[in-house]
Amino acid sequence: QGPDRELERLLSQHNRATKTRPILEINLRHPLVAAIARADAGSATTDDLSLLLLEQAQILDGELPEDPAAFAARLNRLVLQGMA
Repeated sequence: QGPDRELERLLSQHNRATKTRPILEINLRHPLVAAIARADAGSATTDDLSLLLLEQAQILDGELPEDPAAFAARLNRLVLQGMA
């Protein structure tokens, strides 16, 4: 399975980095995953929810989303939809 992400960061600080590909583990019973599964495939909302799920995992892993401005816009769109 390889080193975890925290060990990878520590090794990177000492110029002994071993780049591994992160693994996103998905809980199929999580309400957000269930909402994505029920949503229309290819819709803007489904795309937003899917990317938001990935970006939340990146944040929890100590990383920033690739495009923080797009993340904020996506999050704002979904919050506004929930308030409507």
